[in-house]
Amino acid sequence: MTQPSQEDIANLRECVREYTEVDDQLREFNRRVYSARDRRSAAEDRLIELMKLPQFASINELTVSTDGSKIKIDRPGTRNVPWSLSQTKLMQLLESYFIGDRASRDACFKHISDGARQNPRREIFAVRRIVQGAEE
Repeated sequence: MTQPSQEDIANLRECVREYTEVDDQLREFNRRVYSARDRRSAAEDRLIELMKLPQFASINELTVSTDGSKIKIDRPGTRNVPWSLSQTKLMQLLESYFIGDRASRDACFKHISDGARQNPRREIFAVRRIVQGAEE
């Protein structure tokens, strides 16, 4: 293996310096984003409490006068919720469908779970910074 030249080392140092500088900026942005999301969540909770009042029962959309945006109010029972299925729950459902037919149950489970794991390994480089005392 060849040894890196002084120029190679200088280039590497510059890349590491730039990477850590940008990474620090992103970590600070993320801290601010999390804080803003917490404040938005608290405001949303207060908004929901107000929208539960009988005098607001017929309102499903609010228009923001300052920018013209709209806030849509989805009341209970008016929308579908996203769902997911764990492997345990899938197996339980397959057992109730393929009663007594273990081979079909297992084949169906394998087919579905193999399809969910199409590409388990990435074939490219990845760079991740670990900072002691900082949350990932």
